[in-house]
Amino acid sequence: MNTALTISQAIELALEYHQAGQLQPAEQIYRQILQQDPQQPEALQLLGMVAYDQGDYESAISLIRRAIAADSQQARFHHHLGMALQAQGRSLEAKLSYRQAIALQPDFFAAYHGLATVLIASQQFVEAENYFRQLLARRPTAEVYDNLGSILGMQGRFAEAENYYRQAIQLQSDWAEAYLHLGNAVGAQRRFAEAEDYYRQALTRSPSLVEAYSTLGKVLQAQGKLEEAITRYGQALTLQPENAGLQIKAALLMPVIMSSLPTILATRQTMAEQLNALLTQPPQLVDPVQADAWGNQFYRVYHGYNEREFQGQLAQLYRQAGPTLLYTAAHCDAPMNFPALSDPPRRLKIGFVSSAFLHEHVVTKFIAGVIANLSRDKFLVWVFSSAKSQTEISPLIQRSADYFEVLPLDLAVARAQIADRQLDILFYPDLGLDAFTYFLAFARLAPVQCTSWGHPVTTGIATIDYFISAKDLESSEAPTHYTEQLIQLNYLPCFYYKPALSLPLKSRQEFGLPAEVAIYLCPQSLFKLHPDFDDILAAILERDQTGQVVLVAGEQPYWTELLQQRLHQRLPSAVMPRLRVVPRQNLTDYLHLIATADVILEPLHFGGGITTLDALAVGTPLITLPSVFLRGRMAYYCYRQMGMMDCVVQSVPEYVELAVRLGTQADYRNALKAKILARHQVLYENPAVVRELEEFFEEIFGFQS
Repeated sequence: MNTALTISQAIELALEYHQAGQLQPAEQIYRQILQQDPQQPEALQLLGMVAYDQGDYESAISLIRRAIAADSQQARFHHHLGMALQAQGRSLEAKLSYRQAIALQPDFFAAYHGLATVLIASQQFVEAENYFRQLLARRPTAEVYDNLGSILGMQGRFAEAENYYRQAIQLQSDWAEAYLHLGNAVGAQRRFAEAEDYYRQALTRSPSLVEAYSTLGKVLQAQGKLEEAITRYGQALTLQPENAGLQIKAALLMPVIMSSLPTILATRQTMAEQLNALLTQPPQLVDPVQADAWGNQFYRVYHGYNEREFQGQLAQLYRQAGPTLLYTAAHCDAPMNFPALSDPPRRLKIGFVSSAFLHEHVVTKFIAGVIANLSRDKFLVWVFSSAKSQTEISPLIQRSADYFEVLPLDLAVARAQIADRQLDILFYPDLGLDAFTYFLAFARLAPVQCTSWGHPVTTGIATIDYFISAKDLESSEAPTHYTEQLIQLNYLPCFYYKPALSLPLKSRQEFGLPAEVAIYLCPQSLFKLHPDFDDILAAILERDQTGQVVLVAGEQPYWTELLQQRLHQRLPSAVMPRLRVVPRQNLTDYLHLIATADVILEPLHFGGGITTLDALAVGTPLITLPSVFLRGRMAYYCYRQMGMMDCVVQSVPEYVELAVRLGTQADYRNALKAKILARHQVLYENPAVVRELEEFFEEIFGFQS
């Protein structure tokens, strides 16, 4: 150190080196200062930060503690100590240091941010939120609003988060990241077109913002705007070619609404080729959830083909790309524990895991009754929810469990949490609907792990032992459809509470439909309408010259537009005015709409699930042409359970013939409706469903009936 420099001048010079990333000359000056004054606090804490920048956290902690001993009133010192402690994984000590920094400087943003990251890592969202609200009262800046929005978003409180992001933008309208975050909050509420606009604004302000390109691609694909989605993912990959999550998502893009059968075949061929290319040289994933690496293969199941090979290869890709997924709980390493052999025999411990345990979610509707009615003499029941918004969790689900637990959206922590319960059985009702539970299922967290029809397709995951289905839900080809061992019970594991029609019923006119003509209703999601189904719609409208086919608008407006474009191309122009699209309905009005219809038309290849049960609950005849796959056999199963096959057909001509007969012959239609209402109770709240499932699990573990 130049002896002509004062200590403050020397520190200023060293800081210039330090901030420029030239750590060696900075360190040399700090040490020279300390040779003259071993307790100089600034030099001690800055030398500690050099050690921090070099990854030597132990030395950083020691040096900064010495600085604090020399001057305990510097908020920066406590903040930097918190950073070093946090980097070493000493979260409790880090929290204390950050809090001390805040006590000394109540508007110290960096200290609040550091404290929030520690609190969030331990799922203490409310405390993190409270600290940022305190900071907001003192320092209402765009950065504080944005951070508070992020904390709310992590709790699933997306509408509140949206408001804070908007306030951040009002204060700093050129901040690209705030538009990105606002887009994320709006997109989480499935307002994809609006999210698209915010991502475009972010890119206008920062054309190199990779995450904005990828999230824009995601919402474009979700709306069905595939070509631009491909372009946006390509732009993201140009900026980050080694991004494994981007590589996988870009490879698995597909249309939501298929324009034709050739499009389906071409899409599947392209996806197979791209998946094989990834398998040849798998990208490396430290954490697939954090990398947002879940490929959107969801819509493949509506194509009408066997998904076993693709699902198995996809799971293989994730196993090779992310070996950390292959976790095994300690109690699963030992030979299987047979509770039936203990003295006395103990209850089986079963856990249910889903992100979909929400008020009106279809998964809740079919599994809540199973959870509630499992014998507590035989089973001890855990429910694990990974939903972002825990405020929307079904009260029935929470009340029904012996233990209800929230899983953090951190695979390692969630695995440890479930493993600690030492479960015998882990049941995933809907694997494939959600990225987090999909990746969680690669771990061995219980000796027996199974899934069922919440997402009616094989998982391809080697650690899922059983796919639980029912005999009438499966064709003779069924064993070739699954990587899991297929279990065909007499009853589908679905304890469904029969919906009740509220009175008075809405009239057809209230739905904008005529009262005097036959109404052929298909209330399914538009992505279920395979191009093969178009010919049936055309034939019905040609046979019944006054009847109307009614569809329900898609969740995303562009879905409806795409389907209408396809139908205009494929249906005779003369019948198109009698193909109607009504708005999406709330639950009450949806049941009324089904009740006002003369006939329910089930699509080909992928039929209804809960929708089928709802239609039969109100007695409206539903026509089905069962496929060879579970996903196209729910109505067939229901009719078999009811002992009536009047509405089950074996060919397209028979489908059209029956539909028109039901639509135009009121006596025949009313007789079938009466027959359905007389027999449908076997489908609802049937205790035999739960007893049979219990017997299956007991048999695995050696209990005698």
